[in-house]
Amino acid sequence: MSLFSIDSVGQNSQGVLISDASEVQKIGEYIYYLEDADGKLELSDILKEKYQTQFVRNDKVLFSTPATSSVYWFRVEIQNKSSENLHLQVGKAFGIWTFYPIV
Repeated sequence: MSLFSIDSVGQNSQGVLISDASEVQKIGEYIYYLEDADGKLELSDILKEKYQTQFVRNDKVLFSTPATSSVYWFRVEIQNKSSENLHLQVGKAFGIWTFYPIV
């Protein structure tokens, strides 16, 4: 399993383009988020144009907000141009790392 680096190509207008999977890289500055204050939205809602236009670009290396009861939806486009399978690591909570394959 490889985590990825953004350093060789960087961000393009379509999102993060990865050509070198040799290093771990934080991608907080490349994600967009949407706060769901009521926690009632579903994926089918989020995919609608109405909500897609409400996503805000994160401007920090790590996403963080004060504790609230809000639900946060995240969007990031990652293009894997490397020759390796990549995994997206999402946070570390209670000593547990969460990995998602990039397809």
